[in-house]
Order: sequence, then C-alpha cells, then structure tokens
Amino acid sequence: NSMKGNTQANTQAEVRRFRQLEVGEYVANSSDTADATEAGRIFLEAYFDLTSKLETAQTAEEIEQLAARALAISSDPTVRIYSARHKFNLGRLIESQQMVEDVLEAESGRLPPTTRFIADTMYLSDFQSPNGNVSGSSHSSAITNFIESSREFQTVLKAHPEGLAFASDMYRSVWTSLGDGGREQLLKSLF
Repeated sequence: NSMKGNTQANTQAEVRRFRQLEVGEYVANSSDTADATEAGRIFLEAYFDLTSKLETAQTAEEIEQLAARALAISSDPTVRIYSARHKFNLGRLIESQQMVEDVLEAESGRLPPTTRFIADTMYLSDFQSPNGNVSGSSHSSAITNFIESSREFQTVLKAHPEGLAFASDMYRSVWTSLGDGGREQLLKSLF
C-alpha cells in the first residue's frame, strides 16, 4: 500500500512539474501586458495547485476570483481556456462551453499545443452528448480536431515525458465519454 502511495505521489509530482512548464510557456509567450500576464500567471499557478490536489491550494472560490481578475485584463487564450475549465469543474457547463467555443473559433491557430489539446479534449469529452453517440458534422469535426491537437501535443510529450500521466487522464476522459460509435470513429481516425 505504501508503494501505491509513493507511485501516486510521484505521478502527482510529475504532473505538477509538467503544469509548471505550461505556466512558464504562458509567461514567456503571452502577448498580454505585464500586469495581465502576471494576473494570468497567478491564476494558472493557483488553478494547477488545486487540480494537483496540493494541501496548500487555495479554495475553488478564491481561484474563481483570480480567474475573474485575470480575465478582466487578459486576452490570452491559455487563461481563457483554463478559466473555462475551472468553471466546468464548478458545474457551470453552459458558461464554460461558450468560453471554449469562442476560443476555438477565434484562436485555434494561435493556441499553444497543450492549451489546444485541453480545449479540444473539453469540447469532445465534456460538451458532447452524455452517451457520446452524437451523429453529424459537429461530433465528427470534434473528433478530427481532437486527433489533430493530439498529434501536436505529442511533440510536447516527447520533449517533456513527465506530462504522460496528465495526457493519460485526458485520453481516458475522452474515451470514457465517447459511446461505441464515437470510439469507433476515433479509432478509425487514428489508424
């Protein structure tokens, strides 16, 4: 049992290191003002602390306030996607979905690979029908977009294998949300 605890702690530490790389990439590449970038950095670090289940993490409500402050002055898509993710985690599905759709529509070409992967994962696993058996072009294009962003994200994982546990959770989320038809379509797209 202690071995399982050590493995889980090591996995959480790897995910945390990977998320810190993402914060660094955001700070280095944000086109926001210095104040907006700082507000975004503070929000992202607090959000990742919460999702990494650190004992020192702020509450979800405090992080929502940080997100609101960052969103008020930031136009960076990374801040907007993780704010949407936080809203989703708080049960605010409609607001979260609208934010993700807005970013994907306006910014998909300028999203960093990890942020695009998160956005496409959310769109496919969180905003499609509960049974995942949606037919039509929206679901089909969501799968296609997920495959494309997965391929881009693979370059990040090759450089930073500590992100594999994070990626595994994301892929598991998508697989679980898809019904048989969606899983078949996903597998056909991969092979």
